[in-house]
Amino acid sequence: MTDQATAETTAKQPCRPAPAKHDTLAVLAFIFGILLWPLGIYLGHASCQEAVLAGRKRSALALAGMTVGYAAVSVISLLFVSGLVGIATGHGS
Repeated sequence: MTDQATAETTAKQPCRPAPAKHDTLAVLAFIFGILLWPLGIYLGHASCQEAVLAGRKRSALALAGMTVGYAAVSVISLLFVSGLVGIATGHGS
């Protein structure tokens, strides 16, 4: 094949990212997402950014760490607001 034919067939193939890799940040994001959720959220974002810059898919562990961390933020915020409403309406102790 000529160089032009090789370039045309190469250009037609889609560029696929490398498979996901569970790096250290992803594992720590999952662990801290359960134990210390602000750190889990931060490490999950850092792992995803590192994966994108390296040209590979984001790790499921990093996404799980962020999800658990954000779920904890939601639950704690809901409990805090409901506690404030209870105190303000006189139903809290």
